[in-house]
Amino acid sequence: MEVKLNSAQMGIYADCLSNPKSMAYNIGFFQKLRNDIDIKRLEAAIDEAIAVHPVLKCVIGTDDSGAPVLKSAERQSYVKK
Repeated sequence: MEVKLNSAQMGIYADCLSNPKSMAYNIGFFQKLRNDIDIKRLEAAIDEAIAVHPVLKCVIGTDDSGAPVLKSAERQSYVKK
């Protein structure tokens, strides 16, 4: 899946390029969970949320002409064991 960026997304993309160290649009965090968490159920819940909202696994890449586009990222593990 590749989708052209709309004007709002293009503005955010341009701002990110001009301010690469800014965390304005990306707020990362780490959450340590209890040891008794069922990892398989947690991964299944995350996969289900992404299946319902596939934009959660999109990244900005470029098309063959070099224009920025939204692309669907490959499946990855979202839980570090």
